[in-house]
Amino acid sequence: MYYEAKHAFLHHGVKFSNVEIDLPAIMSQKDKVVSNLTRGIEGLFKKNKVTYVKGYGKFISPSEISVDTIDGQNTVVKERIS
Repeated sequence: MYYEAKHAFLHHGVKFSNVEIDLPAIMSQKDKVVSNLTRGIEGLFKKNKVTYVKGYGKFISPSEISVDTIDGQNTVVKERIS
């Protein structure tokens, strides 16, 4: 966006005398977006009765996933067919 503001906007009649980057504001906006997306996904999981386990997972069979959770435990999640 910085490059666009400095160079390409001129072709559209938009001129800036000074363009600045506010990194803390950028990071704050990013954090808000990530938080909203995460809450949205968690809501969809809950609505569709999907088991949500935070950690690192791997498939151990076509219907099972082994998850090393963030608190150091290991959990096996089996697919439920309804």
